[in-house]
Parts: sequence; C-alpha cells; structure tokens
Amino acid sequence: MAVVVPVLVLGLVEVVLRLAGYGYPVAFFEPAAAGAGCIPNDSFGRRFRCPESPVPFFLPDQKPPGAVRVFVLGESAAAGAPDPAFGVARQLDVLLQDQFPGADLAVHNAALMGIDSHAILPIARECVRHGADVLVVYAGNNELIGTHGLENPATKLPPALSRPYLRAGLWVRTLRLGQWLDSWTGARYAAARQAEVQDAAYFLAHRVAAGDARRSTVAENFYANLRDLCALAAAPGGPCVVLSTVAVNLRDCPPFGSLHRAGLTAAESNRWEAAYRRGSAAQAAAQWPEAVRQFTGPSPWMSSMRSCTSASASATPPAPMARRRTPRLCWPATWTPSPSAPTPG
Repeated sequence: MAVVVPVLVLGLVEVVLRLAGYGYPVAFFEPAAAGAGCIPNDSFGRRFRCPESPVPFFLPDQKPPGAVRVFVLGESAAAGAPDPAFGVARQLDVLLQDQFPGADLAVHNAALMGIDSHAILPIARECVRHGADVLVVYAGNNELIGTHGLENPATKLPPALSRPYLRAGLWVRTLRLGQWLDSWTGARYAAARQAEVQDAAYFLAHRVAAGDARRSTVAENFYANLRDLCALAAAPGGPCVVLSTVAVNLRDCPPFGSLHRAGLTAAESNRWEAAYRRGSAAQAAAQWPEAVRQFTGPSPWMSSMRSCTSASASATPPAPMARRRTPRLCWPATWTPSPSAPTPG
C-alpha cells in the first residue's frame, strides 16, 4: 500500500491534467488539420527545452507501392539554417529527382535547430513508423554545447549512469505531470536560454579544454544514440541509415578559441606564447614550413597547422580538370538514373 497509493494519486493527477487539456504533445508528427496525413509538431522541441519549430511539410498517411521516403535528420546545419530552401534536404531532393526522374521519391526535412542526438533518436523512430526508406543523419554539432552537453549535471556521472539519467528525465517530460513540474524547474533555464545568442562571443565564453573529463561522457552518450539509431536498420524492413561526417571548414570557419590544459605552468605558457607568435609571424610572411614547425612544437595546434598547409597547397597549380575524378552516386540497380546523371561507379 505504501507504493500503490502514491502511484494511484500520481496517475489520477496525470489523467486530470490530460482531461483539462494541460501540456503539449511530445510526438514529432501530429495529424494534419486537413486529414489524410501528418505534419511536424511545432511543440516537439519543448520536451528538449528547444524553442525552435521543425520545418513544415506534409506526409501522407498512405504510402504508394514503390514510393521512397527519405528523411534528413540533424540540427541547424542539416535543417538548412538560416534558409531551409537551400539546405541539405532540398539539395538532396534536387539531385535525386534529376538522377531518378521517374521514381516516386520524396525527401523530407526532419532536422531541427538547437537539438542534439537525444532528440534525433526519437525523431528517427517516428520516421521509421511512417515508412522511412532512408535516414540521412548529419549531426554532432550540438553535443558538447547544448541542453545535454557539458553544463548538464548528468555529464559528471559515468556514462553507464549518465545516459539512463538523461533518458529518464526525457521520459518524465512525456507525462503531463512531468511537463507541469518542468514548467517550474525549467523556467529559469528557459529564460536564460532565450537570452543567449549563440554567436562568436557565446562560444568563446563556453570553451572546452581538450582534457575535460566530461567530454568522454558526452561522446559516449552520442555514440550510444547513434548506435540505437543504426539499430533501426537491422529490424525487418528497416531503413537504410546514412551517417554523415560533420564538415569542418578550417579556412573560413576555424574554431572560435581553445583552452590550455589544466596545470599548465607559467614557464610552459610563456614557451607556448613565444612559439605561437613566431608561428603567426611566419604564417603572415607565407613561410609555411617554418609556421608549421612552430605551431607543432610543444603542442599540436592543428587548426593553425592545417591553415598553413592548406595555404601552402593552394600555391601549387591545380591538376587539369580532365584529370580530376568526378564524384559519382551509387544507387540500387532497380532505380534507373536519367541519361544526364553520373553513372554509378
């Protein structure tokens, strides 16, 4: 009785809150007002304390035989911020329509700004339930700095405890009672999140040292979420899962900043500063070998070194166009590409 009575009371409160219309739906898809299909739920991000809304699209309930549904999953980079019309999903749609003009193929943008892999996983599961044939995953930018990143208390726990702790908290917020409690406990966090602008100054204020022990916990959680997502492909009739490496443009968008390791002595710091000044001077004078030598002296400063090696390589005349290998797309033999498209190979 000591357990049954509290459970019954909590259950009754949950029922009353639902009957009163309190709370928000937590599924990624919700029925469309026009019927015969569903649309992304504008409130989906609230459970993950994300104020953004998904890119709107309509998904018919009935999937015709032979139709192919492709879903792009990820964060703002995958969603196509600031303009999804030019994002990954739209580009992929144009390429596939050109290569397979006769195919009943649709690419849906199921990415959402401000989320991480903890939110992407349930989106992927829902996409599978709605007939996904291919899941294209482009994610990883928001793992360290985000709702479930280094500032979350769960990252101080071992990975074996951190992941269950995070998932339990997300499950509680699927309940209306949990949402009511979160409206109190999460109010301060939501206000602080809305006041933040994730610009260069924001990321400079949230720099992470390479030796921070919490990084391994976040990485383990990210790996576990990707592993569970890829497991969807192993189920009978499961989709093809395409994991994409996050692109990094070190020339045009290098890291905003870095931190020294903990315990760096004053003498070591002075040696680093001197080597960095010499390397910067050599880089400015286009003395690439010397710049690389200075930047890779006491510690590997890869972004600066790659900037130098990239600039050095750009001084070499490019190979003739005829010698460059054209990227090719490989697809199942049952899909017939258009004559103008590159052939598989």
